[in-house]
Amino acid sequence: MPLQPRPPRRAPAGAAGARGRDAPDPRRHRGPHLRRCRQPRPDQGGRGEPAGERCADSQARAGRDPAYLVTLGTPSRTPEARAMTTATHSTLFYDGPRQYADEVGGVLRDALLRGHRGLVMAPARRVDALRSALGRDADEVTFVEDTVAYAPQWNVYRVLLDFAAKAKGVRTCAIAEQTLSARTPAEVLDYQRLEAAINLVFADHDVDLLCPYDAGTLPSHLLDIGRHTHDALRTGGAMSQNAGYDEPMAMLAGLSAVVAAPRDSITVDCSSPADVSTARRMVRDLGADLRLDPDVVADMALAVTEVLTNALLHGGPPAMLHIYESGPTWVCHVQDSGRDALDPLVGLLPPAMPSDHGYGLWLARQLCSAVDVGTDDSGTHVRLHIRTTAA
Repeated sequence: MPLQPRPPRRAPAGAAGARGRDAPDPRRHRGPHLRRCRQPRPDQGGRGEPAGERCADSQARAGRDPAYLVTLGTPSRTPEARAMTTATHSTLFYDGPRQYADEVGGVLRDALLRGHRGLVMAPARRVDALRSALGRDADEVTFVEDTVAYAPQWNVYRVLLDFAAKAKGVRTCAIAEQTLSARTPAEVLDYQRLEAAINLVFADHDVDLLCPYDAGTLPSHLLDIGRHTHDALRTGGAMSQNAGYDEPMAMLAGLSAVVAAPRDSITVDCSSPADVSTARRMVRDLGADLRLDPDVVADMALAVTEVLTNALLHGGPPAMLHIYESGPTWVCHVQDSGRDALDPLVGLLPPAMPSDHGYGLWLARQLCSAVDVGTDDSGTHVRLHIRTTAA
């Protein structure tokens, strides 16, 4: 089923972005800009990292060069000569590896016969099953394991965009599945946002996206993500309308509820630009005390820098940073007094330039395990999560 057109965008606000201007169009994707290192500006006291290796390392991680896409599957067929149509976003509920290989393999074969490009982002065991099922046709498909494509989860958007850009003018058939059962509750919530937003931000891309869900092993609350975020179902090689599909903007709004910081949080007032560098050092010190991976903590510090800077530039004082643990995640929670309605799509795809609004949230999503954004009477809240336990 074709995805629905995107609604008019609303100006972002508070810690999530600037007020009074439209959010950047996610279609303006220029991957190389993500590899630039943002430098502090004189009027922005703690913005970014010092011009040094840590900033370069963190930016490189956030805007990682997609080496896994350098060598595409080699097509042996002529691309289908027809006008491109809007994207489709369907799901498949499979029970066991055999049904998976039959159904997904059939979708890929049909796409290859039409001259489309094939991309598979899936767990290693599923990649192996599809390679075996496709035989020689597997040479025409690009495979990316989920530990790369979904590291972190929002990186999957970039993988898909990079692939489509390298196959410009040819329709893409993409398979997207990760090991969802290994995700934390915060990551699962963020994945719901990711699946719902696909219906809007990819609506005018030349992509057929199939998201398989393992009905034989996943619990019902995870299967419900597939049921409510795809407007089409695939069964027995046929595609039908999904009666359980929920309107994406309504779902995204329902997933943006504000969660107050716990009373025992470590809280610091960051209402002046000079406070940002202090907050960054605090994040690093507390992360070291928890014996978290230094690179992951440094990435969190960079994400906090970006979001706090946005709060100071576009939100209302005071700007507060709350730091606490929540289950298996460590949370850095930025709060300002901005109460304007947020655009739930801001920062989901890379803006054209690092100076564009939405870049800070985009970068945070490339650095953190999960990002929650919401606004209520208490202001605008951005919660940045990293895992404290292994997957």
